[in-house]
Amino acid sequence: MQRPAKPSPVPLSAGAMFSADVALRWLPDMHRMALALAPGDPLLALLQNIAAAHPLSCAALPPPEGKARTPESAAWQCPGAHPGLWRLFIDRVIAANARWWLHLPEVRPALDALAGRTDAAAAAELRTLTARIEWVKIDTAREALRARAAGLWPRA
Repeated sequence: MQRPAKPSPVPLSAGAMFSADVALRWLPDMHRMALALAPGDPLLALLQNIAAAHPLSCAALPPPEGKARTPESAAWQCPGAHPGLWRLFIDRVIAANARWWLHLPEVRPALDALAGRTDAAAAAELRTLTARIEWVKIDTAREALRARAAGLWPRA
């Protein structure tokens, strides 16, 4: 049933991608409904192919089970080259909690930048968190020693 996709007659550009997004932004919801109604339907594979060609519109569509989301290279370059489309894509990734995009090298730094974190800030935050955990361990150990000395721990 799967027909080969015809190349689009419209050259790929930010404007063309945003125009396609007007209709295709509903594709993730349509995929969820089709999956709920007929999990083995060939339509699902066709919708996944469309998703690979339109990452902006399909940021919320998870990849097929056991596969990584790999957008077509030309379609992936377009939102990354346009700051407005890139921000819209990242916002959709956040809204959908779409962890399946994190393996792509451009996505994680964009999420960190949006959160206001740099590598240095993330490292400092990690050091602070690690130090807090160590203090909690030390405090817990002290409390355990005091309880043991008072005969309160371990309880029988």
